Amino acid sequence: MLNTGRKCASSIQMTVMHRSEFQCEAKTVRELYEFSNSLMQEDYQHWMKHANTNEQVHLFRRNSGELVGFQFWRCMPGSHSREKIILGGKLRMSPTVSGSGLHLRSGLSYLEDKMASDPDTEFYRLALVSLFGYVSIVKGLKKYWHMEPSNESEELKGLFMANEEFARSSGFEIVPNSPLVRVFISPAPETLNSFSKEYYEKPEAKEYLKRNPDFSTSGCYIAIGWKWDDENIAALKSRIEKLSHSRNG
Repeated sequence: MLNTGRKCASSIQMTVMHRSEFQCEAKTVRELYEFSNSLMQEDYQHWMKHANTNEQVHLFRRNSGELVGFQFWRCMPGSHSREKIILGGKLRMSPTVSGSGLHLRSGLSYLEDKMASDPDTEFYRLALVSLFGYVSIVKGLKKYWHMEPSNESEELKGLFMANEEFARSSGFEIVPNSPLVRVFISPAPETLNSFSKEYYEKPEAKEYLKRNPDFSTSGCYIAIGWKWDDENIAALKSRIEKLSHSRNG
C-alpha cells in the first residue's frame, strides 16, 4: 500500500492500494464494503465483482485511522492507439467530509500518474454517477457529455465503447435510448435524509433528475464522459482550490 504523504484535507490522508494488495486484504475489503453499503446499498457479491475489475483504490482516512471515503480506478484502451479511457468506480464519501473535494483530488492524482507514464496519450473520463456524485463532479468541469444516443459521434466512440465494456464487466445493464445504466444500487435512507431540500433544487441536481427522476428506487446511475483537455484540467484544479479555501477559511 502506498501512502502518498498528501494531506487531502485537515487531518485526512490518502493512500493507494493496488489490486494485488486489495485482493489479499480481507479485513480491508470487508471494511470498504460495510462503509459503502451504509451509504449506497448493494449485494456484497455484486460489489466485489465491480471492485475486482479495478487497478487500484484510493483510501481516505483521518489521522485516527477512521475511513471517511474511497474510490476505485482503472484505465482501458480507447477507439485508437493514442486514446485511453479512465474509469472511476464506487465513489463513496462520508457526509462528514462533504464539500471537501477528496474525490476530485483522487481523480487528479490518478490522471497525473497516467499522463506522466503516457505523455502522448489523449485521456478521456467515463463516470457512472449517482445524483450526489453528479452534482459534485460536473461543478468542476467546463464541458462534459451525457452518454445518450443524441451525443454519439466519432470523437466519443471510445467513451461509448468503454461504457459498454464497463457495464458488461461489472454486471450492469445499459438502459436503451438513455444515459442510464442499471447498477442495482440504491441510496440508503440515511444518505437521502442527510441532504436538505435546497440541495435537490440545485441546477445540477435538477439536470440529473430530468434524466433519472426515480433515482432513489430505480437502481440506475447516469453515464457521463469528458475529455481531460487543458480547460477541464484547469477547471478541476480551480474547483479543488476553491473547496480547499472554503473549508479552511
